[in-house]
Amino acid sequence: NLSERLKEHIFIFFFFSITIQVFCQQLNLVSNPSFEEYDTCPTVYTTPGDPQLERCKYWYLPTEGTADYLNICAPLGTSVHIPSNFAGFQFPFDGNAYCGINAFYDDFYNTNEDYREYIQTKLNSCLEQGQEYYFEFYVCRGEVYGILIDKIGALFTSYPVSRTDAEPIVARPQIENPHHQLITDTVNWTKISGTFIAEGGECYLTIGNFYPASQTDTVLLHGDWPDDYAYLYIDGILLIEVESKITIPNVFTPNNDDYNDLFRVEQKSIVEFNACIYNRWGSELYKWDDVMQGWNGKYKGNNCPDGVYFYVIKAKGGEGKEYDLHGVFHLLR
Repeated sequence: NLSERLKEHIFIFFFFSITIQVFCQQLNLVSNPSFEEYDTCPTVYTTPGDPQLERCKYWYLPTEGTADYLNICAPLGTSVHIPSNFAGFQFPFDGNAYCGINAFYDDFYNTNEDYREYIQTKLNSCLEQGQEYYFEFYVCRGEVYGILIDKIGALFTSYPVSRTDAEPIVARPQIENPHHQLITDTVNWTKISGTFIAEGGECYLTIGNFYPASQTDTVLLHGDWPDDYAYLYIDGILLIEVESKITIPNVFTPNNDDYNDLFRVEQKSIVEFNACIYNRWGSELYKWDDVMQGWNGKYKGNNCPDGVYFYVIKAKGGEGKEYDLHGVFHLLR
């Protein structure tokens, strides 16, 4: 009857929704990516000796810089309540919380320090060599502070980078905001994203400004230089594997015009590769194991005639997917 059918559809909808939600959560290699989970609600901005950020599960301070944890659960009127807090007025990009860092302050307290704050976490699993990953996070400028900057990024390392002071961690982040593109928006969240190939063994993520003052673009929007900050809220962190892919051409034209002169695959995140080319009689003409290379249409230095040829390709993607491919293609000069 209609009632039973409606119940069945509702069950299917909720099962499908839960399945998708769990699947998406499994993909993200960052624990607590929107800072929702906490041991204790924050009550004040972080100060030396009181690392309020570390009330947020799985996140901690890698230097003496005092990054902050802000949450709707903080008592109304405190400096770390959301949406109104000591750095400005902002709703979370996702959920009920976000973090905040001072990403630039040169000559902090007139001590000639190049002051920075960072947040750090250990990944759910270490990154695989040769695997391509996609990473994104969102930032928004706290309008109370008047310095605009361009530098903010994400650094993946095999060990937890740290300092015993609050000066910059100088490194080249795998993902970063485009150089010379100032972060200005105090209303909307700005997405910073990109892909990178892992060297293998990267187990830690650190977010912040990894450049010294001399390499950071700055604009004083308001306030008194140098007694002001570039303060950024951070939220919505995502790290996932890029699914591997192989695309095989069905024709190539080795006529030395620098266009389509090689039979080679288009690929993404392939870490193991072997290919062989055969003629119609089953004779092996060429083989290679570098996915970036290909066949130039020659056998023992001589041009092969136009016609149909056969390929056999065995490969493996960075996520573990195996390929066993075979088929035909045309050589046309």
